[in-house]
Amino acid sequence: MTQISQGDSGRYTDEDIDNKARDLVRFFLATSSRKLPIKRQEIMEKVMKDMSRAFNITLEKARVTMKNTFGLDIVPLEQPNKTFCVVNLLELESTDPHLTWGDTDNQHAALLMIILSIILMAGDVIGDDDLWKALKHLGLDYEKPDNEVFGDVKKLVTQEFVQQGYIVYSKLPETDPAKYEFKWGTRAQLLTTKDDVLSFVCQIYDQMEMFEWPIQYDAIHGEGAAAAAKAAYPSASQSQESSMETD
Repeated sequence: MTQISQGDSGRYTDEDIDNKARDLVRFFLATSSRKLPIKRQEIMEKVMKDMSRAFNITLEKARVTMKNTFGLDIVPLEQPNKTFCVVNLLELESTDPHLTWGDTDNQHAALLMIILSIILMAGDVIGDDDLWKALKHLGLDYEKPDNEVFGDVKKLVTQEFVQQGYIVYSKLPETDPAKYEFKWGTRAQLLTTKDDVLSFVCQIYDQMEMFEWPIQYDAIHGEGAAAAAKAAYPSASQSQESSMETD
């Protein structure tokens, strides 16, 4: 058997690496349904074991198999590669601009999309008090842990969505009593875009145009982009009308 010797692989055979990569693929497939980030330490303890020095090369081989065979990718959520998540490449390529979950999780997905929208509209970060107030206006009171649809809303948002990598929930320094803020998590950034979420907001507000939110639109596309889009919009409409009249 051919011996390989690379910086992080030690001395293992090609067969050793291939077998361990298959073990890693099985591990990722088995854990992906949890929707929780997978810690490198867990991978080392349950899969790599005495081949920990071969982690990087084994991970790359496993990623190739995951992509080519299952349409999935293994993406690091923290650097340097402390946690990972499994993402569906078909969802990333989908024309549907919204996050997609299993049928039983659709209600949670809808709430997550609303929260991501609120964060976006607030300037990419929002204090916890402001988020809770916004959700309360929608009939979701975080102080009542028995919502008939979501159960404990605060736990869902600050624990489950955070653990799954969709939201970052962090304590503000030097605050007493403690204050927290919310931002998009890495997984949300992988599975949707600010453009798509702003489009979602426009649909909620009865088909508004995205440039009608100039602060958010400029933040996404650059300063002056909203004004330019607005200036071009009437001419585009007139062009369509002229075409219809000609026909």
